[in-house]
Amino acid sequence: AGWSRLFAFFAWPAYHLNQGRWVHLRRQAQIRFRVPERPQIFASDIDPEACGMLSANLAGIEPAPAVAINVADFFSIRPTGDTGRVMLNPPYGRRIDVGREGHLYREIGEKLQKDFRNWTAAVIIPARQLLREIPFAVRVYPLVHGGLKVWVSVGRIDGSPVCRKES
Repeated sequence: AGWSRLFAFFAWPAYHLNQGRWVHLRRQAQIRFRVPERPQIFASDIDPEACGMLSANLAGIEPAPAVAINVADFFSIRPTGDTGRVMLNPPYGRRIDVGREGHLYREIGEKLQKDFRNWTAAVIIPARQLLREIPFAVRVYPLVHGGLKVWVSVGRIDGSPVCRKES
């Protein structure tokens, strides 16, 4: 992360005196780079425009081959391994009817429990009362996202009894 960016310390006089050290550190780090043979990150959205924007953002950067982008509905996705991480930012706010939120998060919880057992899941939740729709134990982290207060619930999908821990 940040490999191609410019840092503010590049303008410091001390940087110019020790620029060779920075070049050496970068060379040593680059030796350890691994290029995956196949994608390690599978990104999807039901909206083709959102997938196009992600693809454009990844164009020309090193990790791009590690990411596979597909236009797909979460409910049609099947896991590619026995374990992994699934991160969800479901529609909320203006993107969904208020009465549908509870039903959607219940369906998400059921899908995760059915198809992603032994995975770790992180789900953005727009309202605390929707946490009860996640059927596995989670830690809850408050977050302000786009001016809205939301919660990130993180837990292992293992069939454990539900407990809520606010972090």
